[in-house]
Amino acid sequence: MAARSLGIRVETDTVFWAVVEGEAQAPVLVDGGKIPAPISEDEAGRLIAQRRAVLDLISEHQPQIVFVRFPESMYASRGEAPRKRCRVEGVLMEAASRSIPVRTGPLSTIGKGLGIDAKAAKALRDENADLRGLDWSKRDEYTREAILAAAAALG
Repeated sequence: MAARSLGIRVETDTVFWAVVEGEAQAPVLVDGGKIPAPISEDEAGRLIAQRRAVLDLISEHQPQIVFVRFPESMYASRGEAPRKRCRVEGVLMEAASRSIPVRTGPLSTIGKGLGIDAKAAKALRDENADLRGLDWSKRDEYTREAILAAAAALG
């Protein structure tokens, strides 16, 4: 079986994810999507639901590694939203780390995993073409970041 990774990009109410296999230089997108937080739950209930959903993804897709994309350090001082995002990221990291390795980092770390700098990784995310042959023109910015994270984990 080819190397397989799960990339995760969190927003306060949604977890964006992508499963990629192969090599960082020629990633193949296996699957990807969004996990919205349940609206009817309090924060603890949302965290439990998102944790369970990510564990289900791991069980279904059997990645060998997870990469959680962190925000840039300057983002952390912007109110409650970054703190909510950090809590979701922490819960998902804990859940995944029980069975497989977890890598983390901002776009600069993802770029290093792809052999490029942060500026190039940001430009790559913003392009509507492809990621090293992988067509992502119909994917939103956050799913693209999850794909980038998953591809970087293969490197």
